[in-house]
Amino acid sequence: MKHKYDISWDCDIHKVIECKTCGFKHIYPIPSQKELDNFYKEKYFREVKPVAYENICDADILNVKMSISKDENLQSIYEKVIELKQSDSMGIVDIGCGNNLLSYLFKNKGWKEYIIEPSKDAGTYLKRFDLNVINKPIEEVDIASFEDISFINLQFVLEHITSPLQILEKAYDLLSPGGIIRICVPNDFSAGQMAYMDYFNEKPRWICLPDHINYFNFDSLNNILTKIGFNEVYRTTDFPLELLLMGGINYYGSGVEQQKVSPFIANFQGALINTGRKETLQAFYETLAKVSFGRNIYMYAIKPI
Repeated sequence: MKHKYDISWDCDIHKVIECKTCGFKHIYPIPSQKELDNFYKEKYFREVKPVAYENICDADILNVKMSISKDENLQSIYEKVIELKQSDSMGIVDIGCGNNLLSYLFKNKGWKEYIIEPSKDAGTYLKRFDLNVINKPIEEVDIASFEDISFINLQFVLEHITSPLQILEKAYDLLSPGGIIRICVPNDFSAGQMAYMDYFNEKPRWICLPDHINYFNFDSLNNILTKIGFNEVYRTTDFPLELLLMGGINYYGSGVEQQKVSPFIANFQGALINTGRKETLQAFYETLAKVSFGRNIYMYAIKPI
């Protein structure tokens, strides 16, 4: 495919282009599928995000199983899906979930689960929870045998793959009418990040190679979902780190400032949650998402009936 663009940003041997062909920003040239498959199957959870799976014993697995039902984040996702879906089907497909156990929660609530996870180590870990794991990249999976799917979860996946449009089209075909897709991606090249970059004459430090190929914001994600046939039904976000950057707290350029970020967010959220104002925090993030602020995008869309 020939990628048309007028705007680009240089980054090492690659550049990030504002692609008119695809409708979102991505690195160029795009790595080969073979390079990526090897990276995620063999290296990602060992070098980029290492997890000591070999040290996880049966007692640890039991403790995790017992904690899943109490996990407020997973429970809130389940409740949002139940609220939004218009299909009676009860099948979930979680694509590229790593060691996230959202599917285990759904399974315990009577859903049929399918997990598509290319990492060998993560796949082995997930199987210890008696989950149905397909240890392949999504591009290689034959979805013909999947039945009654009313929820697809794509959590921090689309930024990593060579063909996000094809994956979303595949997801659309897989979903039952009235089914929900949930997508989480970093909110990159957002208005806040661009303001920081222009005001301080900075470069786009959020470009993350080799694993982040694609870069979305709320508008570009909504546009491609609409193009495929989905209708957005809900969006929210999390703490808007671009506010710190715009205010002159450059955590990208200072290790000292970087160490302050996590405690700052923890205190901000804790002040609301621990004083009985969790709903205020949720409304705050939902409001930010309406104007496309926030570090990450959490978007739900429905396949029309």
